[in-house]
Amino acid sequence: QTEKTQMKILLVSRRSYPEVIGGGQLSAHHIARALVSAGQDVRLLTFHTSADRIDEIIDGVCITRLPIRTLPLLPLLSNLEWMYREMRRQTRNFLSEFTPDIIHALNGESVPALAPLARKLHIPWIATVNGPWLFCFPGEGTDNVGENCIGCKGAQRFRETMLKWGSRGVLSKTKAFLYWMYSYPHMHLLRTSTFQATRLIAVSNAWKSELIRLGVSPRKIAVVPN
Repeated sequence: QTEKTQMKILLVSRRSYPEVIGGGQLSAHHIARALVSAGQDVRLLTFHTSADRIDEIIDGVCITRLPIRTLPLLPLLSNLEWMYREMRRQTRNFLSEFTPDIIHALNGESVPALAPLARKLHIPWIATVNGPWLFCFPGEGTDNVGENCIGCKGAQRFRETMLKWGSRGVLSKTKAFLYWMYSYPHMHLLRTSTFQATRLIAVSNAWKSELIRLGVSPRKIAVVPN
């Protein structure tokens, strides 16, 4: 009889069930439950803006909620590069008590947070790609005329950024222009972080095709629907 090998698996998600009940959070919870049922040593690490750490077990899944700091005067940055830094800082702290064989970034925010940490510590990691915003700055995946906006750049990204954030006068147009300039280092971070994953999970064959179009090797992609 073949002996089963238990793996230590760390699942990381910015938000999780039941604090947030959305498609991604429910999918992550089902993945965690299935891994626990398969006899794996699983921890789900998530984050909140409360002051205290919370450890709990829900449906057999060990969940740790760690606090992350925000920037009250810069709310947009609090949900972008600063948040990735905070998630990375707290994940690094958590790794001192749980050393995984593999890390799974379950949502988009986890990807730029985990990429440099996993690379530095030589831990293989998986990223789930379940939405356009890792490759589309406006975030919708299609532009205002219905064209594909995944991987958008140049005139298309400028146009969509100005339409989304610059439609209410001169001040908003200035703000949108600054967003467009910021989009280049920001989207470079998201793209390179995603490409550094050991393995990518696409939630559909359509997303697999998009990742291949963006330059990911088909051998690096697995399709696992939600």
